[in-house]
Amino acid sequence: TNSSTLTGNASPVTVTVDNAAPTVTIAAPAAGSTVYDTVKVQVNASDAVDPLGSLSVEVAIDGSGWQPAAFNAGNSTYEWDWDSTVVADGSHSIEARATNSLSMTGNASPGAVTVNNDVPVVTVVTPLEGSTVSGDVLVQVDASDTVDPEGSLTVQVWIDSGGASTALYNSASGYYEFTWDSSSASDGSHTVNAHAVDSSNRTGSATPVSVWVDNQPPTILIFNPADGATVSGTVTVRMNASDPSDPRGSLNVEVAIEGGPWQPATFQSGSGYYEWVWDTMTTGDGSRQIDARVTNSGGRITNAAPVTVQANNEPPDISIVSPTDGSTVSGDVLIQVDASDENNAEGTLTVRVWTDGTSPVLTVYNSGTGYYEHTWDSTSVLDGNQNINA
Repeated sequence: TNSSTLTGNASPVTVTVDNAAPTVTIAAPAAGSTVYDTVKVQVNASDAVDPLGSLSVEVAIDGSGWQPAAFNAGNSTYEWDWDSTVVADGSHSIEARATNSLSMTGNASPGAVTVNNDVPVVTVVTPLEGSTVSGDVLVQVDASDTVDPEGSLTVQVWIDSGGASTALYNSASGYYEFTWDSSSASDGSHTVNAHAVDSSNRTGSATPVSVWVDNQPPTILIFNPADGATVSGTVTVRMNASDPSDPRGSLNVEVAIEGGPWQPATFQSGSGYYEWVWDTMTTGDGSRQIDARVTNSGGRITNAAPVTVQANNEPPDISIVSPTDGSTVSGDVLIQVDASDENNAEGTLTVRVWTDGTSPVLTVYNSGTGYYEHTWDSTSVLDGNQNINA
């Protein structure tokens, strides 16, 4: 307006007022979550003035190294792929910021996540490698993870290529445990396997452990000498021993006489028997018990049914009672022989008599006289001296 009160109007100018910084939130991953490998960080960012998708959005891990996020029109978020393997496992902070066309910057609230890229470390503690097991076997697994708390892993155990069973955490022992009924497996070599899965679904496997299952004991039979037999001199004690899992000839077989020290028997590959030579002269005459036992590679022992024999190394006592030495005989002559043995019952011996130039003939035991007797026809020989033998 001038002094003459004349007023002139300018052409209007339109401006956009933008005093508010962009609004920014981290959409993914969720705060408190566990992440691994490549993580897609998604950011929601908007501005009261700037159009959708036009903001400059950046993401940083633990406050350093800001990285540009690209707008994804499909889900209307800004995205950045984070390689979480370049940082250590553990807690990390994700930060995001957006800058509008007026260089005004808005910051998102940081979101803490747990990085877990290491697989669990798993070891089969028991049974030991190469051990022999039987019955119920306690399988103990030591499993740990850099992120997941103790006892929180999913641990599974399986035998050979069979189905997996879950091992439960035992806080007392600090191990994940599973009881395996080894009787469900055949005797012989088997493999115990285990793995653990953490909260990120990452799996760590243990080195397999080989064990020897031995649920069937060995068998053993003494078949020579026979039970009740009479033996003398050197006797070969023979045994048949076998085991369902141990190789032929690999068993430890031992023999003992009358509870004496155990003596090792030797496997004979030709016959397939185990043998031990017994000198019966060293153990005396009379009733003697033969014991045998077999031990397999797993330390299982089986005792054979004992065999009782009669050791007889002393010859019978024998004398001609009648006729007497130097006597004169004629016609039918009754030859009487007194014969006895400490290991044979009275009257059970085989007694033969003969004269010069004749063959031995059997006598007959006479329980009335207690002698072995034979009637000799002396007329069958010439008169003169004759030797009577028994």
